[in-house]
This record gives sequence, structure tokens and C-alpha cells, in this order.
Amino acid sequence: MPYIYYARSLTSAYPAFLTHLVKDLTGIGASFAENGSPERGCLLISHNGESGILRVMRRGADIEVTYAPEGRNTSAKKSPLCLLIDEKVGDIDAEMKALLEEGEVLPAAETGGPDDEDQIRQSLEEMYQELLTVHEEINHLREEEQDVSRPERRAKRAHQLYEEAVFELEKRHTPVARAKARAMQIMIEKAEASLGEIGE
Repeated sequence: MPYIYYARSLTSAYPAFLTHLVKDLTGIGASFAENGSPERGCLLISHNGESGILRVMRRGADIEVTYAPEGRNTSAKKSPLCLLIDEKVGDIDAEMKALLEEGEVLPAAETGGPDDEDQIRQSLEEMYQELLTVHEEINHLREEEQDVSRPERRAKRAHQLYEEAVFELEKRHTPVARAKARAMQIMIEKAEASLGEIGE
């Protein structure tokens, strides 16, 4: 039985969603065969000896992601690669929804007032401190030889979003900076949730 995930109401962001997913999966060591059809959302993927077909398709207003591992009779959801795909798809879904809801769809030239910028800057600094605490917990658990790969990936993405938000603030693109800050908060929350799952 294949894995299926629906990113609701994101079909307008399909190209960015697909690009983000491929980049993130490649970043954690997955590879894609050249004989796939990436332009149609059909990808042959492999990671640590497991391979299968990953499809990312538009379904009305939604994006449908399916994964079927090769040579498995059991549910795809139990495969190691599927767990990574599920993590990345869920994270990208949440991040892109935050970006859209907070206004990244607005033209980048739009700016906010000094009060807006100060508020975003303050929020970013508070979240950065929260992120440092997450990193400390990750390092502590790593010393105890726990698997911290999932919270570490999410913390790394949160840090990237922090840097992107600061960059947009410097350019006075306040709506985009606010959207990046919101997405950063979601990634921190996901990293914290992943830390809470370790040892359960």
C-alpha cells in the first residue's frame, strides 16, 4: 500500500513545493534517477539501499504526494525512506502555508513601518534564543548517543529561515520577513516536538 499525503490548497505553489522537496531530500542523501519525469512530478528516488517511485501531482486545489517502495509487500509507511519523505513533506507543507498566510505572496517591494520592523526583529531575536536552547538539547542528547537527526534537520531549517528573515528585514521587505519569521517559529516547534519524541 503506497504512502499518500495531501498538501491542502497549495496547488498554486506546486513548482516551489516540488523544487523544495527535491532539494531537501537530496540534502539528506537521497538521489534521483535521470530517467524519471521530474517535470511531471514522477521521480525515481533511492536512499541507503531503498528505492521507489515518488509522485508529486496536482489534485484540484491540493498537491498529492505518493511514494511506493520497490520490492516491498508491507505498507510503505514502515519503510525508512518513507519516514524521511513524510517528515519533509509535512515540514514543507507547514512552512509554505505559513509563508502564504503571513503574506509572502505580497510583492516584495511592499514595506512596513518602523514599528512593524521592530516587532519582527524582536520576535526573531526571541525565537533565535529559543533555537539556541533547542541546539543545546540536541547536543546533550547526541552526547547520550541518541538519534537527533530529525530535530537537527528541523533546527537547521529554522536557522536558515532566521537568516532569510533578517535579510528581508534589511531590504525592508517587511511582509516577506514576517512570513519567514512565522515559518521559523513552526520549524522550531517541530524541532521541539521531535526532541520530545526521543526516548519515548
